[in-house]
Amino acid sequence: MGSASSADVAALESLTLPLELKRVLQWNWPVQLGRVGPYSLYGVTDLLSDEDLTLLMDVGMLPIGYAINGDPLVIKFSDSQYEVGLISHDEYWEDRSAGPENCYVTVTSSLDELLWRAAESKFLPVDFYAASELAEMRAEFDYTSPS
Repeated sequence: MGSASSADVAALESLTLPLELKRVLQWNWPVQLGRVGPYSLYGVTDLLSDEDLTLLMDVGMLPIGYAINGDPLVIKFSDSQYEVGLISHDEYWEDRSAGPENCYVTVTSSLDELLWRAAESKFLPVDFYAASELAEMRAEFDYTSPS
């Protein structure tokens, strides 16, 4: 953990990321590859050199690492939310026309939740397929209580 190099800070400033996310990456992100739960997180330099960075940024995603099987771990960002999820490398790399947003599944609703789950040894799916099964289970139980 630490501050990004001046070259990486300049590169991050040029990206169309929400300001809060830029600051996290510039000031409080790993400077080299590290583990968080079942995932490997890129250091800032590696994140910026990811071959899919431009394509993912075009759909509001930032590559931040990968699962043990190689599924890309991304932050899906908007002005108000930084959801973390996985992209199926099987679907994405075999059929680029599908687009990463079509082979994406949410892992946690925020970056904070991902870090908390890892720190507390709470369940984090190891790959896209496990995350998809978890999402299906959550959907089955997602109902509103009667008024």
